[in-house]
Amino acid sequence: MWKNEQGMTLAESILALTAFFIGAAVLLPFCMKLIEETSWRWEHQEGMRKLYEEAESRIFSDASFVYDLDQSTVKGEIVWKETNGKSKACVAIAERTTCVVEQ
Repeated sequence: MWKNEQGMTLAESILALTAFFIGAAVLLPFCMKLIEETSWRWEHQEGMRKLYEEAESRIFSDASFVYDLDQSTVKGEIVWKETNGKSKACVAIAERTTCVVEQ
């Protein structure tokens, strides 16, 4: 067999590259999903923090409001509604909505 300077044959080099590409093809989608979920959780946490701040600032004023989150890190909407004496607050970020309902 033909060998390069490091002592590996062409077949061994191709086999190593193939193993590397197969490993990358298996791990890359998992890593992308992990990054996406981490980003969404951070945005969700920021939205819930903003909801808490808005609720705290409006505790003695009108209970129903809509607040648009348009920051460099988070884009979404906070909706607080009161129906039949029960409050419902929703945070919508990146087409996902999380709601909290008064018991």
